Amino acid sequence: MAVTAPPSLTAPPTAPDPNDRATFSSRAYALVSWLSTMVTQMTSALSNVYTNASEAYSSGLSAAASAAAASASASAALHNPATNYATGTVAISNVNYLPYRRTSTSPGVDATDPANDTAGRWAPAAVSPIVVADVSGAIAAQAFGWYRFTAAGDLTLPAAPMRGDVVYVQKTASHTVTVLRNGKPIGGIADDATVGTAGIWYALMYIDVTTGWTLVVN
Repeated sequence: MAVTAPPSLTAPPTAPDPNDRATFSSRAYALVSWLSTMVTQMTSALSNVYTNASEAYSSGLSAAASAAAASASASAALHNPATNYATGTVAISNVNYLPYRRTSTSPGVDATDPANDTAGRWAPAAVSPIVVADVSGAIAAQAFGWYRFTAAGDLTLPAAPMRGDVVYVQKTASHTVTVLRNGKPIGGIADDATVGTAGIWYALMYIDVTTGWTLVVN
């Protein structure tokens, strides 16, 4: 994630001295003008802090997912299409090299790679811990991230999602929250979306390049 450098702040002028009548008025005027400029600069600086905090949060989610994936795959081998996996066994996908856990022994030997499973026989073995981010502006979403908008803002979906990736979003009031599709369809439509009813968690799951992201919880 990129880190944005903070804006520079203008140094304050010489403070007015009540004992120096000759310069008091001009220095007081200069100070008031500086304060007006400082408000704008501080607003920009606070926005910078928020942006960097959002980037740090997203990076933290990604790191947590990577750590969970590393732990889950420590003793797992690549998926073998000729193996009859027992329930609970972890195998590494040959497609995306992520770990998946077998959820069912039926129908026995299954040549389908876990990443391409559409029958619910495999589930991701590495799931990020649930950490809800309170957002009041714009944020780039990470897979399995939870985003609670306390003000109007934009949620940008991941640019390179995998099948089964999910992003959760909620708004707390009637403010507008836009979900930016970031190159992938939403419900098969090449258009951005908006979050509907306040107080409800919505989950968007990525399926494929045709369907893109689909609403799974409403």
